[in-house]
Amino acid sequence: MNHTLPARRYVLGRGTLAAALVSLALSTACSDAYKVSSPTRALTTVDVTLESSSIEVGQFTSASAVALDQYAEPIPASSVTFASNNPEVAGISPTTGKIFAVAPGTAEIFATISGRSGQRTITVHTAPAIKINEVKSNGDAPGGWVELLNT
Repeated sequence: MNHTLPARRYVLGRGTLAAALVSLALSTACSDAYKVSSPTRALTTVDVTLESSSIEVGQFTSASAVALDQYAEPIPASSVTFASNNPEVAGISPTTGKIFAVAPGTAEIFATISGRSGQRTITVHTAPAIKINEVKSNGDAPGGWVELLNT
């Protein structure tokens, strides 16, 4: 909203210079008074991401978290604290977000930033008894090999 006076051509005589300066000062003051300031961004949501949401017993994965404002835009955040609601299934480092699969089942992984929390579910599966770990083919010629891992 602009409250400037319409432009007019004046012939300056006595006192008109002072009136022109007052008009200019009022125009500037009115436009500054109605400037809209941008709204303050506030933390409203914590978005949690898991590197992998399904892992096997004995494996590691990690969690990360981002603070989002009221427009779902990332904002700078203080430190993140991680937790698991079921550490017997999936334990997590509270400071790094590194997750260790302990036993089969599911667990909720929480991330908290400045009192706001977000969560994701991780599923831990039993590892197969014997696993093919690596295969080295030598085409049709002899000399290829397979590495088996007994978990």
